[in-house]
Amino acid sequence: MAYQINNKTKIIGLLFSSLIIITWAYFLMPKKERYKQQINPPVKNADLPFSEIIFNADSALTIEKENGTLISIPANAFTNPQGKTITGMVSFKYRTFDNAIDIFRSGIPMSTNQDRNAFLQSAGMIELNAYQEGNQLMLKPEKYIDVELASFKKTDGYELYYLNDSANWNVTNNFNNIENSRKKLKLQNLITPISPNPEDSIQDLIFEMVANLNDAPYLKSFENLKWKIDRKNISDELLEAMRVDWDEVSIKEINKRKMKYEMVFTKTMRDFSSDAVTKTFKVNASPVFNKNEKRAFRNDFAERIKLYEVDFAKYTQEKIRIEQEADMVNQFRINKMGIWNVDKIINDADLLITNISFDFEKDIDPSTNHIMTYVIYEDNNSVIPYLPKDLKKVGLLRNKKMKILAILPNNKIAIVNDEEIKTQLKISADRLFLKTVKASAVEYLNKS
Repeated sequence: MAYQINNKTKIIGLLFSSLIIITWAYFLMPKKERYKQQINPPVKNADLPFSEIIFNADSALTIEKENGTLISIPANAFTNPQGKTITGMVSFKYRTFDNAIDIFRSGIPMSTNQDRNAFLQSAGMIELNAYQEGNQLMLKPEKYIDVELASFKKTDGYELYYLNDSANWNVTNNFNNIENSRKKLKLQNLITPISPNPEDSIQDLIFEMVANLNDAPYLKSFENLKWKIDRKNISDELLEAMRVDWDEVSIKEINKRKMKYEMVFTKTMRDFSSDAVTKTFKVNASPVFNKNEKRAFRNDFAERIKLYEVDFAKYTQEKIRIEQEADMVNQFRINKMGIWNVDKIINDADLLITNISFDFEKDIDPSTNHIMTYVIYEDNNSVIPYLPKDLKKVGLLRNKKMKILAILPNNKIAIVNDEEIKTQLKISADRLFLKTVKASAVEYLNKS
């Protein structure tokens, strides 16, 4: 009996040891890596931040971004998940993804689904959410948010997508690509046509600059001041220029003692190809004054010039800000919160499939360290991630701006710029050995 128990004990012991060995071997085996179709920011503390506005849900809200994006929320638009109308203060959070790095930072997938058989390129993406007391809100079924999303590229062949369950992209509503009329209104009519006053002089041309001071406040210092153009400078071109509704005028001193100034008139128009064309006209002029009061006038005019220079500097700064707005916007209406994207699918035929490797691999093995690599298609506003096992079939675009980013251990990032990619493609299109620049991932992305 004792002999039988001893054998059983040995058998149980051997089985237990084998189980331990198998379990140990299982955990040592390299796991099969898979792509996850989900929002997953690749670098902690570098996710693209949201803008937040606290407002009363009983009132409408309009938000205009500096790039030209416009969001219009109607009054009484939100409910809680139970369907109860929300009143009182609401936190509205939004962010726009204006370039490929913004998309990369957010970790929003650009593959249409888990199969990775189609990737999107964006002409503008926006995420919108609303909260009250930490609870996420929904739009009422009968309410809509109107969006005009800044567009910096042509949108032929694009469609409006919605990211369902933070995973799969589905085509939804239509959108319209229209002119950003708000930008046009801000820039036009800075100066109305100048009005000559020939009664004051037979020989010279006397005029005043007549402007809408709301649009051109920098001209206030010259209000009610007459200017004279010497008769020798009067030409058909000058007379034609007086009939133009100029956008802007700048004034520069050319002879302080004789009080001679150069006026430069500017107008921006669009030709038949929709390209911007800038027209300018220059003329020399002098302020008109009573010769018996020359000294007093000179002092007064000097003060006017100082005020003008301050106001014109402010005007120029504001004009530069407005000109950074998109000329076009993608206009659409949404009926639910979340992520909306104006996209089209990247044509596989445009991709050059190649094998890539990096200079850091002698110290850091991509497979062992689970290094994720991302191709950033800057001209196409797209991002495609690659596991180490797929670095032998990476898709690149020959004539488009790109960069490649690899996320290294210890919060580091390896960067391959566009010039390095193009250089290596000239050497060999089949296999690329890429030199990288290393940096702190958070610092690099927050500066991008």
